[in-house]
Amino acid sequence: MKKIRMDMSTAVIRIIVGLLLIGFSVWALAADISQKNRCSEEVTAKVIRLEEQQIRNRTNYRPVFEYQYDGQIYTTAGYFDRNNHYNVGQTTRLRINPNDPTDVYEADKSRWYIYPILIAGAGMLLFGIYTVKVARADKQSEMY
Repeated sequence: MKKIRMDMSTAVIRIIVGLLLIGFSVWALAADISQKNRCSEEVTAKVIRLEEQQIRNRTNYRPVFEYQYDGQIYTTAGYFDRNNHYNVGQTTRLRINPNDPTDVYEADKSRWYIYPILIAGAGMLLFGIYTVKVARADKQSEMY
């Protein structure tokens, strides 16, 4: 009987972790879509400098963009990335929120990390459900 109880508690933990991972992934994707929709105006931005960040033996790079909107000049920093995709002086297109020109959506920003989290969450959820079914089947076979 103890084995079944442990399997059920493990299953519940797997289901909860799976739901949390799925919830985070859906929230992150929804936030990204919301920002993309808010930032409907395209501007040409120039890379004015690259910032470096040392983490262990690895260097990450972040571009700093300058752009003009409605007669004003704005500066915003991109995201740190292991690979340097920009050169100083290079121009690129950014999307900005016309109601708040400091709200910027960088179309080239990588969002790859969301999908493995979503897949891991779905796997944990399915594995937890499977564990519940196996534990119930074991419990019923012990009754007969």
